[in-house]
Amino acid sequence: MLNVRPASVLRYIDLIDSVDRSWPFTPSLLQLMCVAGDAVLTHIAPEGIELHARLAIQAGASPAQVLEALEIATICGARTLAQPASALPGGANHAVSGELAEKVRSSRERFTQIFGSLPDWLERQFAIDPGYASALVDLSYAPSQPALSSRDRVLICFGVCACPAVLDPEGASFFAKAALRHGVEERELDAIRRVMTLLGLHSISYGILPATAGMETKSVAS
Repeated sequence: MLNVRPASVLRYIDLIDSVDRSWPFTPSLLQLMCVAGDAVLTHIAPEGIELHARLAIQAGASPAQVLEALEIATICGARTLAQPASALPGGANHAVSGELAEKVRSSRERFTQIFGSLPDWLERQFAIDPGYASALVDLSYAPSQPALSSRDRVLICFGVCACPAVLDPEGASFFAKAALRHGVEERELDAIRRVMTLLGLHSISYGILPATAGMETKSVAS
């Protein structure tokens, strides 16, 4: 890109700098959010995952926190989980007992403690298949021994839903409300939205080589 269109690189750097200057959270959370954004099912940018995971650890994140960001991306970025469930008849909650009943109770309680309430699609999933819904919660939303704080988990979930590769307005709204309950301000949520928008600009980095094959290069001064 520097050889073909250096001015574009400079404008891109200006955009990144403007986001960096307004970032109100820790540097490690920024990198963990980018790990999750690059790992969602509709995106999956291996180079980005590797880069941001390394930067997250350099900024003080633990390997366990990086893995939890990936777990959030695995489920939180899959809108198909919510859509089919909402189209199925829920009916009454399936009767559960014993160990499964305790597992369901615990996962529902942990989710509610972090996010305030259950979204409609998850309530419906608990009605259809409580064991499956409980496993979803345990994997991505509210593990029993989390490495991430509740606030950071909420913010990463919001960031994934706001990522251009996901564009889940219902999810973004749900997690934004949860973030406000954790004391996060609206301007801080807007900073996350702007960061995650940058992850939608991979058309530049991924497209430059095939698009510019054979083009005459320019000097950086141009």
